[in-house]
Amino acid sequence: MTSLVERRMFARMEQSFSGWCSIKDARELNEFSGVNFSATGLGVTTVEQVPEGRALDVWLVNANTKIPIYTTGQVVWQREFESGRWHVGLEFYKPELARLLPLINQRY
Repeated sequence: MTSLVERRMFARMEQSFSGWCSIKDARELNEFSGVNFSATGLGVTTVEQVPEGRALDVWLVNANTKIPIYTTGQVVWQREFESGRWHVGLEFYKPELARLLPLINQRY
């Protein structure tokens, strides 16, 4: 039996958020729903297939704060999980967990 080795340096945070992205320097925006994030990347679902390896401008929004967080990254993998819907893995160019803290739902 083969064991799976976790290669992540940072734990994933399961969190619902939304956002949009565009291929770097393009005008067309693609909306997505966020599934999880870590200091180094995001897991999202989308109805648009984005070419792997492409540079992206990314804006993330928490439903509570509604203030977009801008970052850049690239698609490192994607899988179609049902017809016309994709799970996509994005890797940040400049990992910084602190700037993503507004994505975490805080209840007061």
